[in-house]
Amino acid sequence: MGYHLTILRTDGSKLIPISDSDFAGACAGEPSLIVGGDGASAQLMQNHELIATLRLEDGQVWTKNSEDEVLAVMLRLATLLNARVRGSEGETYRTINESYRHQDDELIEGAAVPRADEVIRKRRFWNVVRLVVLLLVIALIVINKLRQ
Repeated sequence: MGYHLTILRTDGSKLIPISDSDFAGACAGEPSLIVGGDGASAQLMQNHELIATLRLEDGQVWTKNSEDEVLAVMLRLATLLNARVRGSEGETYRTINESYRHQDDELIEGAAVPRADEVIRKRRFWNVVRLVVLLLVIALIVINKLRQ
């Protein structure tokens, strides 16, 4: 699925949608963004090269690209929109290098944002599974070579 960044507005358990006009207005203040004709997307350009596409869907702005320069632009947009930037693992960004768990995420119905310790535990589990599979494959190759 990949990692996503989302700009969203919340008030307690309530999501406050970002409108097309709010999004277009915020993008107008960011010279590196080119708003699409539909008003619901913007392209982040750097040195005449497309870096990321930001999309407004269901009142939230999101992108798949999580590079630092994209995050920096999203943080500036979030400030203009009176919103915040959240990563797909549930962390809300204060800066490019600093994130925290926002209290509203615990209240939003259907947010299903995993806790940071759960994410770490799952990563460790899958890393162990990958290591075991890799070791089994190596062992099978070695056994096969020894039989020949």
